[in-house]
Amino acid sequence: MSSTVRATAGGMLIGGGVAMGAYSGGWFLILAVLFVVLGTGTIVTALSRSTFPVAGGDPVPVDVDLIDRSAPNLAFSSTLIAGRAHPRGDAPFSFRTRAALSNSQVAEIVADGRGTLPSEAVGEPGAAPVIEHGGARARTSTVVTALVAMWATMLLPPSDFWDFTPESTAAVSAQPVDEVAGTDALSLGDLYDDALAHLRSESPESLNSLLQIQTYDTYAIVDVYLGGDRARTYTGWEGRWTVLDGSTDRRTADTFTADELQEFSAQPFLAEAAAMVPPELATPERLIVSRSDDDILGETRPIVAESWFDGSSTRIHATADGTVAPWWPAEDLAAGLQQVETALAARGISAADPLVKEISFDSGNTPGFMLDYYRGDTYYRMWLRGGSFSEPDEAMSDSDLPRFRLADVTADTLERVRDDAMSRFGIDPVDRGAAGVDIGFWGSEGGERSDDIVIVVDYSSARGGGEAVYTLGGDFITE
Repeated sequence: MSSTVRATAGGMLIGGGVAMGAYSGGWFLILAVLFVVLGTGTIVTALSRSTFPVAGGDPVPVDVDLIDRSAPNLAFSSTLIAGRAHPRGDAPFSFRTRAALSNSQVAEIVADGRGTLPSEAVGEPGAAPVIEHGGARARTSTVVTALVAMWATMLLPPSDFWDFTPESTAAVSAQPVDEVAGTDALSLGDLYDDALAHLRSESPESLNSLLQIQTYDTYAIVDVYLGGDRARTYTGWEGRWTVLDGSTDRRTADTFTADELQEFSAQPFLAEAAAMVPPELATPERLIVSRSDDDILGETRPIVAESWFDGSSTRIHATADGTVAPWWPAEDLAAGLQQVETALAARGISAADPLVKEISFDSGNTPGFMLDYYRGDTYYRMWLRGGSFSEPDEAMSDSDLPRFRLADVTADTLERVRDDAMSRFGIDPVDRGAAGVDIGFWGSEGGERSDDIVIVVDYSSARGGGEAVYTLGGDFITE
């Protein structure tokens, strides 16, 4: 039977059931309900038969950054997936598409973001990939069902014809039913709490070998290490959970326990992180909890939570004890200078100590800086990116190069020289934060003034930009 015929039959059953239920009573209401159930079952079959097969083609190795299935049933959902494809014998390329993938295809890559996808799903460079499976046939069945059900309800005889209520049946007045308010979508923090609660209830032993916890806007994913090269992935949405086993390249050293997360609370962390970013970006889109690959704050590979804002362009980290990494707007030089002072103080250096060799604020729109400072005759280097924790400082070399005090650098001066450089190079206001700002000795380019401490504003990354050099007091020297 074709999908259209099934949709028509389903619509007639639903329409007849609605009409019978509206005008009859007693035992005939059961028959009305039966009609509606049969009609619904017929429609589901029609919709399922109208979808296209799962994406096929030769397997293509991929690194996946994003994967999101809107519903658990393959017949009614497609999978949003984005990443980078590495076709054999061809150049890698980025892709972003929506395709029908089977549970096994999703399971292969969901654990660690690597695997293979059929070529139809990723497409080819310069050619449109398969982006929808179902198309007009599935929509046609839905439209036919709705039209037939509507006309069946309207055109079938009303009132007396359907009044099958037995005369001996006493009328029962309908009692008002309180409306149930719809629940709001769960937050990333709620989904995190629900994921741990589910494991405590269904698989408490899993809480001792966690690999990663992720929450998105509508679902949560928990990866659990099983030993060897095996891992188990729990995926939960709307109170339902699926379990998939697969291979992994992570090992025991990558695991952590729920007990180690007792001091961490997702909701306060997300709220604190959201308060740091601009209001238009303040909705967290993803939460990831896993063991870091780096040593942080003197701890070897600690557990780190990571919140994503504005896609993945802004990320803010926190440790398991609730310590949140600082973030500030890239164009806010005053905030950046305050972070430098905080970093020096953490290393026992005050703003009045002449122990600074160089400060370099990153160019572009990502906040961060490099700081070189002295301990004795050796200078050390640290890096800090906004939203992240600094890695262990690196000892560079002995040096007798000029030093300066942080107290000699003011935020007002940095902003004034940046504004002057913008004016000299005709920089658009939108690129205000694109400047790199370096503070340190001038070097060989300064000639006789090579040992002078200067401020260099670098707008080379902006259209029409260049470098301008200023004294610590803010006086222009040269371009």
